[in-house]
Amino acid sequence: MSKYDRLKKHFAEWKVEHNNPTVNGKAIGCTIPKKVIQIRQDSFTKDGLLCESTNDVDILFILKESNVSDEKSGVHYSDGNYFWFKENLDEYLNNDKKKTINFDDADFIKYYEKITVCAKVIFDDRLKRDFCWYKDKDKIAYMNINKRGGFGSTDNNTLRNYIEIYGSRIKEQIEIIRPKIIIIMGNDAFALLTSNKAKILTQVHEDQAKKKVIPIRFKEKNRNFFYTNAILPKTQDNHESMVEIFSAYHPAATYGNNSIFSGKNGIKMYEECFRKAWEAWDAEKRKS
Repeated sequence: MSKYDRLKKHFAEWKVEHNNPTVNGKAIGCTIPKKVIQIRQDSFTKDGLLCESTNDVDILFILKESNVSDEKSGVHYSDGNYFWFKENLDEYLNNDKKKTINFDDADFIKYYEKITVCAKVIFDDRLKRDFCWYKDKDKIAYMNINKRGGFGSTDNNTLRNYIEIYGSRIKEQIEIIRPKIIIIMGNDAFALLTSNKAKILTQVHEDQAKKKVIPIRFKEKNRNFFYTNAILPKTQDNHESMVEIFSAYHPAATYGNNSIFSGKNGIKMYEECFRKAWEAWDAEKRKS
């Protein structure tokens, strides 16, 4: 079964759990975002692979949740039953013949630009391969932690509850996609997914160490960044793989008229934070 079909089956089962009042004996009410309105319990935002034929993913971008409602007016944008990132990207690629990204384009293109900048830095410096933002979308995947969707800003307590109840589903999606590198957009999301309690990205190979891998912390422009690694468990063919995990700026935080990370500054910031992560990690390995 292809990765796409496995994810499709996985999402169908996950969506059923969204509709259940309890999961593994735990009430799910604490996992539903609430502001002016409450996100519908049956809402489910699809994500994952950007190409159905993809079976080899280099980079997985993980974010907190999709914005499916306006937190001030309480208006639902949708029921969440579509893959916002993929569908916007496909529409843009189908309509644009120039295959260029412009900082003055719509917000989605500014958003996608930051994703591709991350990818290009990783491919250039870590994977040592070329990356073209409109030809190589099959090499990257994109997922949100909370599949129910939320608002423009995230309640981390609600997200923490979601991870606690649906953590095995989140972990299985990552294992199906099975990337070489994971970029978690935002330090809060990084902390939640790599915590001992979540048990999602904290597995350590028993032959390597008996203690938890502590994320390396470093600063750039007075902001904290983190880097660590984890082991994805064996597959049916007895294949086990190491995945590198980075924290990075959320794409939406790096554009805007008042952002010091807009335009070329944003690109430079991604390059600096990733390269400093590799330097810190290599230095740590030399100590051991």
